[in-house]
Amino acid sequence: MMFMSSEQYKGMNDVFFESKEDPLYMVTIKNSTHQNLSDLSIWGRLFRMQMLGEIDGERCLQIQNTYIHAFFEKYLKGIDSRLLTGLSPEYPEVDIKLKNIE
Repeated sequence: MMFMSSEQYKGMNDVFFESKEDPLYMVTIKNSTHQNLSDLSIWGRLFRMQMLGEIDGERCLQIQNTYIHAFFEKYLKGIDSRLLTGLSPEYPEVDIKLKNIE
């Protein structure tokens, strides 16, 4: 399972993380809010929505797409990605916690 969340809620999902025994990736995007994990990340700036984090909307969506793609590549096609092994220099905005990953 991969759980992706905003920095706004970092730590709030730790109970969930600790309770799972299955392989789990907990991906947190720094400088983001819950709304950044939607299309509002891009469109919200046009309307000056204050509920968005400081992360650039295009960058936030790129991070989401890249990590989700890497996860599906691994678990559907058996293609490993170094993104899922921990911190990545290409994505310093991402914190990732791993549990029971082989």
